[in-house]
Amino acid sequence: IVEKSKLIPSHKQLDLNEDGEPLMLRFAYVDEIACIGCTFCADVARGTFYMDEQAGRARVFNQGGDEPDVIQEAIDTCPVNCITYVDLEDLQILESER
Repeated sequence: IVEKSKLIPSHKQLDLNEDGEPLMLRFAYVDEIACIGCTFCADVARGTFYMDEQAGRARVFNQGGDEPDVIQEAIDTCPVNCITYVDLEDLQILESER
């Protein structure tokens, strides 16, 4: 298993099948402008979310880094509902624009 870097956008570290397609169909994304830095998601799903120290906001570093139910629990703990699922195209755009 390859360790995922917190310095590289998650869409550039996706696990791919033999055809080069992502294994997942939807991807977690944190709207960092709306995030209040509560740390709940990063506490619940440590393999997927982390707190960006510079921005003081949550960020996804490893898509699918936790079991789906754990990721959903992390999303559900967000008091400002700033975590959503997006498709690959949107993930690439959103992570490139931040």
